[in-house]
Amino acid sequence: MKVHANSRTAPRRAAAIVGWLLMGIAALLAACGPGTVDATLVAEHDALSTQIVDLRGTATVLFDQLALTSEFAGTSVARERRRNLELIATLQSVGLDPTALAQVSPQPLPQSTPTPLPQAQPGAITPVPVTNAAPPVGGDVIIPTATMGAPTVFNVMTAETVGENDCAIGQMSSFSSSAERIYVSATAANIPAGIVLGSQWFDAANTLLVSHDFTPDFEILDNCIWFYVDQTDFAFAPGNYAVQLTINGAAAGPLVPFTITG
Repeated sequence: MKVHANSRTAPRRAAAIVGWLLMGIAALLAACGPGTVDATLVAEHDALSTQIVDLRGTATVLFDQLALTSEFAGTSVARERRRNLELIATLQSVGLDPTALAQVSPQPLPQSTPTPLPQAQPGAITPVPVTNAAPPVGGDVIIPTATMGAPTVFNVMTAETVGENDCAIGQMSSFSSSAERIYVSATAANIPAGIVLGSQWFDAANTLLVSHDFTPDFEILDNCIWFYVDQTDFAFAPGNYAVQLTINGAAAGPLVPFTITG
């Protein structure tokens, strides 16, 4: 019986293959040995340690910021409480009740739209209106500044007497039948020399009883003028009367009524 040449080397090849497998397994186990595992754990430990240090630093900064914010808030609250106490003490010192004031709700202010001013035309003069304001009783007439322009009279009133400034002393609208005189006084403005000023006195039936004229030879800019009647002009019988001032015969100022009593 002949034997094949390879039959003798097969067991050797099988043994070699097994040896190579054992050597590969040993090398693999050596690569995953304790030394490699320890090195990996150390690296991870170092990385985690660094992260912990970073987190601790960040937490410290945040804690410091929180502490500062809390301290500021506490200081602000204490300051506002102190101001509140000072305000209450001030209100009490002037006799006000702070508890009553605390119940008052502030109301918003109404919103107003400003009215634009009219634009003045070049060269134009805007006159200022003057009212016939009555003066205080028992004192001299307050003479307002008259509007520049046409001759005019204002503050027309009746009185029992006039002062050194020719203005009425105490406005009166009722006189006794035994009165010595009844005056009418007014403030004249823009009166040139030579203009005729007059007064016309009427009874209740609008009948002209008497008239008086006056022609100044000087300019009257803003001064009082007066006329008067007495018992020689007409009898001071009880009843209703009126007086009208005139400029050059035309009515000027209001018709001023007055009464005479018995």
